[in-house]
Amino acid sequence: MQKKKLKSLLPVLKERNRYIAFKIFSKSRINDFKAITGEIKRSITNFVGLLGLSKAGLYTLNYDETKQIGIIKVAHTEVDNIKASLAMIKEVNGEKALFQTISVSGLLNKIEKRIGG
Repeated sequence: MQKKKLKSLLPVLKERNRYIAFKIFSKSRINDFKAITGEIKRSITNFVGLLGLSKAGLYTLNYDETKQIGIIKVAHTEVDNIKASLAMIKEVNGEKALFQTISVSGLLNKIEKRIGG
């Protein structure tokens, strides 16, 4: 009995992703990765709702605590909504904080090069 290989998806059917780099501005360092991710999800839910959050396919990739720069992966159709949601975040863990979008790209290595990571 031969094992059949799974066929890969056609390029047209694959979900196109974008990577968004953001920087957090605050008086003290914010090192809690879970709190940052939770605040991003909460802001997106408040702005576009649960359906918008699920359409975005949000995935937090990494966060550099020293530079306070992070990268998230989202669906290409929801980039504008996610950028607006990030701009609406005012605090993380009770600490005042502002999120600024640095760059958006379709390639992870390209965005890492832009932010110097």
